[in-house]
Amino acid sequence: MLTFTTTDALTQFHPCSLLAATALILAAEGNAQNADKLVSDIYGEEGCVTLGLPGNLTASNFGKLGEMSEAKCSERDLARSLLQMVTQQSVLLASAHAKMAGCIDRVFFAGGFVDEKNWIARKAIAANFRNLQGCAYFLRHSDFLGALGSLRGALRALEGCRSPTAA
Repeated sequence: MLTFTTTDALTQFHPCSLLAATALILAAEGNAQNADKLVSDIYGEEGCVTLGLPGNLTASNFGKLGEMSEAKCSERDLARSLLQMVTQQSVLLASAHAKMAGCIDRVFFAGGFVDEKNWIARKAIAANFRNLQGCAYFLRHSDFLGALGSLRGALRALEGCRSPTAA
């Protein structure tokens, strides 16, 4: 089963690659837990044990922002929280499709956002996927796969447009 979204995660992270690179550098030094509300923030550690939920599970991305002054949350923390939100949503979509297809043990992520240079996104996706009992794989040179898929689709469409010739 092949599933994709029409919006690359890098586009969600920021439409300009230079700014995205800067945001990724900031995210590498940030702590999403300073901006995100965690399950332990809501139920406490004992409540998490009772519910059987990990305390460090994100309950609400940017959930702490409404109850704190801006000084407690740095730009680095906000960038990390944004990265965490994008990767968590990607993992949730991928795991839902993988469960339907019966292949949660082998899900491949491809695209420019998960190229080899973006180790922080790969690390976040892999960790989030492990939390859902899945296994994430990243392909080398995967940023070209979208172009190959588009070419294949265009060639198939072109074949469908040709009128049949008499033999």
